[in-house]
Amino acid sequence: MDYRTKEKKLKQLLNFIYDGITVTSDLLELSQQEFASLLESATKSGYIRGASITKTKMYPIIWTDDDMSNGRKDK
Repeated sequence: MDYRTKEKKLKQLLNFIYDGITVTSDLLELSQQEFASLLESATKSGYIRGASITKTKMYPIIWTDDDMSNGRKDK
């Protein structure tokens, strides 16, 4: 995915999240790998906080809430 496409898809992703829409790779018209890469990039850049992105062989993406996976509750 080139830079312009990545920026466009990132903006779409953030708008969907802001609007409360469940985002899928199909919604963004991306492959599972492109979608995982976009989520990972958004998390590392700080656009998405409180979530961890894990790539596995069985399922390309596992997105977990950091507060839940660490057994912590919101402060």
